[in-house]
Amino acid sequence: MDKRRLPVFLNMKGLRTEVINWSDDTIRRRIRDDGFPAMKDEKGRYTFCTDDVLDWFKRRTVKP
Repeated sequence: MDKRRLPVFLNMKGLRTEVINWSDDTIRRRIRDDGFPAMKDEKGRYTFCTDDVLDWFKRRTVKP
């Protein structure tokens, strides 16, 4: 049997409680300006794949 994990998808509230404690405005600004990984559905709600989010944090460079 394959030992790979399936990706977990979170909504905005789940992202704030499980991964990062940012406000809604900060998350939307990071999506718009910094390329934060998110998928937008037809109703305008965001969904986040935890694998993509954690990879984004690993690649991110901090501005001094």
